[in-house]
Amino acid sequence: MLDWPSAPGGEYRLLRKGSNEWTCLPAIPGYPHDEPGCFDPVFLHWIQDSLAGRTPHIDRIGISYMYFGAWQSKDGSSGHEFHVGPQLMIVSPRQDDLQGFNRDPSNGMPYVAHLPHRTELYLVMPVRQWDE
Repeated sequence: MLDWPSAPGGEYRLLRKGSNEWTCLPAIPGYPHDEPGCFDPVFLHWIQDSLAGRTPHIDRIGISYMYFGAWQSKDGSSGHEFHVGPQLMIVSPRQDDLQGFNRDPSNGMPYVAHLPHRTELYLVMPVRQWDE
């Protein structure tokens, strides 16, 4: 398990060594909700570069999951957020493959999203509806 760097592009601090190549992180700093996630090495590299403001360069599919899900907004505005339940996420080096996917996170179907201030897409596949 890693912790986020204190500044964009900084070093990630090791919180606890794991037993495989997956890395888990707590919620992204500054997010209004607690949204921890776990990432394979490709997805982790992609998210680290993206959030540091670097153009990510990956050569294969990356996978991630969020057991507790995430908060999304149908129209991109704060205050109109809803909770999407547990989900799997995929990032691809072939961004064109993701262009035709649904962009509406409210209908319970797979959709594409992007990180704040970034345009690179990733596919989100909700596993189940969130029960409050």
